[in-house]
Amino acid sequence: MRWNEADIFSICARVLSRHPTEITRATRLVEDLGASSLDLMQIAQSIEKEWGIVLSEDDLFLFNTAGDLVAATQAASTNCV
Repeated sequence: MRWNEADIFSICARVLSRHPTEITRATRLVEDLGASSLDLMQIAQSIEKEWGIVLSEDDLFLFNTAGDLVAATQAASTNCV
């Protein structure tokens, strides 16, 4: 199954108890949404469970914005193929 940006935003919204429309590519995960390191791990696990895309745990803490997360998911998904 293919994913898109809105799918990633929906996962972030679900994990962070937010509405998906609150999240854009420029939304900062920690500063704007209050994501903790545990939240970031849950987001990565949800992406892996949903699409089989594995994000590096080390890289999770380098993501600043939701757009960074989308880009990393895109990069990881091309490595899975």
